[in-house]
Amino acid sequence: MYDQTYIDELMAKAINDDEKACFELGCRYLDGNKVGKSFKEACRWLSKASRLGSSEARIKLDQIKEKLEFQRKLKWFFAALSLVFSVIDQTAVNSDWDFLALSIICGVLAFFFWVLSSRWQ
Repeated sequence: MYDQTYIDELMAKAINDDEKACFELGCRYLDGNKVGKSFKEACRWLSKASRLGSSEARIKLDQIKEKLEFQRKLKWFFAALSLVFSVIDQTAVNSDWDFLALSIICGVLAFFFWVLSSRWQ
């Protein structure tokens, strides 16, 4: 349906501050639809559309920010789990109580790192 001519025209409109063209181009870069997938270019065009007044672009940028924040928290969470499991691996577990105590420590440390990650922006 869309050929390269359409994409070129869309790009020209976006360069000339067409809000809808900026938004569409940003979405296309985000999805890789008829253009190469590029997160950087998607954010560039969506930010421009938002500055030009597009509420849709603002919403899309907020969704991207939330997704990145979740991924950052997940990274911290798994780092905490990895640390705890390496401690458990190096510790000889002699009874069920030792295992229970280590499991509780694991949960507390994971929670601690999760909270820390949300405080460091």
